[in-house]
Amino acid sequence: MIRCSRKSIERIELKNLSLWGLDGRALFENVNYEFKSGDIFRLVGNLGGCSEFLKLLSLLPVKTQGKLFYNNDDVLDYSFDEFQNYRLNVGYSFDYGGLLNNKTIKENILLPLHYHNELDAEEAEKRVEDYLARYMLEEFADLRPAMTPGYVRKLACVVRSLALDPEVLFLDGPTTAVDKERANILVNEIANSVQQGKVKIVIFTTTYESGFEAWKAKELDMSDFAQPHLYEVAA
Repeated sequence: MIRCSRKSIERIELKNLSLWGLDGRALFENVNYEFKSGDIFRLVGNLGGCSEFLKLLSLLPVKTQGKLFYNNDDVLDYSFDEFQNYRLNVGYSFDYGGLLNNKTIKENILLPLHYHNELDAEEAEKRVEDYLARYMLEEFADLRPAMTPGYVRKLACVVRSLALDPEVLFLDGPTTAVDKERANILVNEIANSVQQGKVKIVIFTTTYESGFEAWKAKELDMSDFAQPHLYEVAA
């Protein structure tokens, strides 16, 4: 497989963007907003709506209308292949979904590295083994997801989103069901990546009121998106 070159992501802009939820009702309409390099936002409000918004930003299938810019490219109607250069710099995780039941935890985390051909086999193996050790998951590495506790499946989803060293992270409840020690490792690792300029934008949800202090996140209330005049362009 030919390696695809990455496109760095400096900003993500919503322009006259509308989003509908799974129940068919509009979550927001005609919103203009901009996320810039250095932004870390915690989404608050209806959790289902927050999840749908993260899917929209990740270019996953949702009902939407308007424009979504990565840098100066309107990507909303991009095909899978057209978005590939940006996708390499986007990491996302949702609930416990996305893990393949017929593959082990280690194989699941290896998938994006193998699929995108970013590293050779030996380098990819070492990177995943380092992650498994860092999050104390070695004993589960060769088990399939159904044979592991919930926190292992959750961490596997999040770690997989980090495996390609993306510049942008969309994380839906990244520490849900995860013990405090491993959650702290995750939060501090991402905080360090932000400080070093490796991760440029983080947008996440959480039901916890503490534990993310190192991210110095601003809050973005999704219910206020129903009042688009408040969101012409972020300051």
